Amino acid sequence: MKTVYEIVRELEAEPSKNTKLAILKENAINDDLREFFYLALEPTMIYWIKAIPKVEPGLALTSLMDATYDLVNKIASRKYTGHAALEIITDLMKRLSIEDAELFRRIILKDARCGVSEKTVNKVWPGLCTEKLYMRCASFNEKNLGKIKYPALVQLKADGLFMNIIIKKSQNLVNFLSRNMKSISFLGNLEQELLAMDFNGFTGDIIMHGEGLVSDGKGDYEDRKTGNGIISKAIKGTISEEEASRIHLKIWDVMPLDAWKSKKCDFPYETRLRILEQAMPVNEPKLKIIATKKVDNLEEAYDFFNKKLAEGQEGAILKNMDGIWKNHTSPNQVKMKKKERADLLCTGTLPHSKTTVIRGNQVIDSSKWIGSLVLESSDGKIKVNSGSGLTDETRILPPDHYIGKIIEIEYNEIISAKNKEGYSLFLPIIKEVRFDKDDADSYELIKEREIKNTKKR
Repeated sequence: MKTVYEIVRELEAEPSKNTKLAILKENAINDDLREFFYLALEPTMIYWIKAIPKVEPGLALTSLMDATYDLVNKIASRKYTGHAALEIITDLMKRLSIEDAELFRRIILKDARCGVSEKTVNKVWPGLCTEKLYMRCASFNEKNLGKIKYPALVQLKADGLFMNIIIKKSQNLVNFLSRNMKSISFLGNLEQELLAMDFNGFTGDIIMHGEGLVSDGKGDYEDRKTGNGIISKAIKGTISEEEASRIHLKIWDVMPLDAWKSKKCDFPYETRLRILEQAMPVNEPKLKIIATKKVDNLEEAYDFFNKKLAEGQEGAILKNMDGIWKNHTSPNQVKMKKKERADLLCTGTLPHSKTTVIRGNQVIDSSKWIGSLVLESSDGKIKVNSGSGLTDETRILPPDHYIGKIIEIEYNEIISAKNKEGYSLFLPIIKEVRFDKDDADSYELIKEREIKNTKKR
């Protein structure tokens, strides 16, 4: 039987992914090879060492598997840390053969260095390693918004760095992992606060999802570039104690670690959020739930979204309260999109759909009110009716206040017109009559502006 070192070097020299997979399958009965890839690739197995001491191996007094036993039980468990951990690593490296020392180095650095990923080894040994898991938001469009059920939740999309936060109470350990499953060390900061949280309703190991932000020491947070640069130091192992002490976490999800590893958690989001709320420490400013609001319609969600944009925040996400967690893109959460603007010509008006409306204790005759404006682009390619944005006061104005005038609107995207040729606009909102303008925008100009703005985001 080939040694683990020989197989790994063979994989390293082979450029074809299919051939790499074939090599692994040929050696699937090699338990030491399986263990090597688990220890080198499993993202939740963390060794807390970023720089390996320079030593001269070659004594061959200890096998690779014996060395990794000590690595897991003494170093990964954090039984020994700092200089004591480095001394153990140094001693183990000296006692290994040159070949095993190289494999041991790759394990500690979490880099098998042979072009094999977690997904590849799982095809040979199913479920061996946790893959890079992430639930993405669905795009903001008519189809996806149709899947949002109200009341719904709208949450701030913070301008920080995404984190998987794994709490292993049985081992008294907290692991911070980036989106691509790189280990993050904040030098012990926030670990005791996280271990003290009581997730009533969930048992065993826990994972939370959130974003890391960095306090600027003045009551606000560092900008995205500065803050993420500091957190990147925590990935590289170069963060200072002072920088680590300024890390804040904004959390939005929690679930059992086993469910997350299985790529699906069936607990509805409302339940997960309630468990998270109950677990949060009351007087810990560094550990908070992301800003969240229950909304009854899209207009209320946009009020929240626009307020956050005005505060300089990145945006918002609209979520179903009964949504489950599942790896890949979720139909239960939609990333809200900043609206575009366009100037259209009003060619007519349509009557209000109700003959009377109730305002407080009053019943008001609305039979002569304007319900919506008929709008189109200068070339007639875009045609859309909109009443959103009109108030009681603007609906009672005569039609000629609008007809023949340029109307500024906000919308989300250009869409194909239903049951007719040409285009329409998704979620158009009337902003104002542009008495200072005589010309409407063309379809080409509106489309060009939309593409340009999308590239900027």
